Amino acid sequence: MLFSKFNYKINENKLSLTKIITGDKYHIENNNFNKKSLIKYMLNINLSNSNSIFSVTDKNGNFKAHYTSGLLGYKGSQKNKKYTIINILKNLIYNFKFLKKESVIVKYKGIRRYNKLITKKLKEYLIIKAISYDNVMPHNGCRPRKKKRK
Repeated sequence: MLFSKFNYKINENKLSLTKIITGDKYHIENNNFNKKSLIKYMLNINLSNSNSIFSVTDKNGNFKAHYTSGLLGYKGSQKNKKYTIINILKNLIYNFKFLKKESVIVKYKGIRRYNKLITKKLKEYLIIKAISYDNVMPHNGCRPRKKKRK
C-alpha cells in the first residue's frame, strides 16, 4: 500500500479524477469539471433624493432590463416615495418573468431610505445570494458650504 496508483474516470459528470497515493501523501487532479455559477443576475438599485432606478444585469454585467419612477409616470417629489418604490418592484417582478426564483445579487447605491423594505419584498420572489451597499459616504475631504443666516 506504500506505492500504489488508482485511476478513476467518471463519464456521467464529465469528471476525470486521478488519485495517486505515495506513502502518506495524497495528490488529486480534477480535469474537465463543470462549474455551476451561484448567481444568474445582478439587481442594481439606485435610490437618490430625486429618482429611483432599478436595473437588471446578468452576471457578466450585460444590461437586461430597467425600471425607473419616471417610466411609470411619476413626476417631481412622487419619484422617491414609498408607494412608488413598491410599484416599481411589482412591475419589475411581473413584467420580467426571467427573474422568477432565480439567484441574484442585490447592489444598493445612494441613500439608504427603503433598503429593508426592498429586500423584504424581493425575498418573496427571488433567491438573494448577497447584498452589497455602495453608498457615497463623506470622508472629511471637502469643506462644507457656509450656513445661510436667517
